[in-house]
Amino acid sequence: MKYLKNILARLKIWSGPQRYFRYQFEKDIPETVAPNKIFIIGEPCNQWLSVLKCPCGCGMTINLNLLNEASPCWTFFISRQKISLKPSIWKKTGCKSHFFIKNGKVKWAKGQHL
Repeated sequence: MKYLKNILARLKIWSGPQRYFRYQFEKDIPETVAPNKIFIIGEPCNQWLSVLKCPCGCGMTINLNLLNEASPCWTFFISRQKISLKPSIWKKTGCKSHFFIKNGKVKWAKGQHL
């Protein structure tokens, strides 16, 4: 049943209007994470974490390390008020989503596990 709910949630996202992630800088991790929003956590010029809700609809919060000293590590870029994250985000547990965020858009990886 959970498998079917995940598939239906993804179909809803894929068939619906294209959604964009917005971004917000914060000093501390927020208590609640809104869908379609990426929080960049830390001080100016010293961000250490990115927090977002999984775009598949499973409801899981994803924490991405931004520190070069630790692995794995992601990097964010902002261009024309739109955020991109590199490399791709691949959840190894739960929904197993694999996606990219480029210019605020979610781009699903080809052949991702449903």
